[in-house]
Amino acid sequence: VLDALNFCFWPLPGYEYEHLAGAIKAVAERDPTLLGAENLAKIDEETLQNWLLASFKSNEEDRKGITIPGIEERARFLREVGCALLEDFEGKAT
Repeated sequence: VLDALNFCFWPLPGYEYEHLAGAIKAVAERDPTLLGAENLAKIDEETLQNWLLASFKSNEEDRKGITIPGIEERARFLREVGCALLEDFEGKAT
């Protein structure tokens, strides 16, 4: 999941790998099923945007107007990961 999302953040000043990794870790800690194959296969841009910005700007008001670069492509990559896990690996990454 992390590798599928880790590309081209430079248009968003201050957003670094640590924010991305922290965001995915926070999602996994809050509810590991959110990163399950079925959920990844149907993730939308808004959900992913909320996940990725939560570790960058903790206040929802501060997140208004900020868009993660390439959010559509990132969500598509996660849907592809989820679909591949379901189709080829019985929905499991381990």
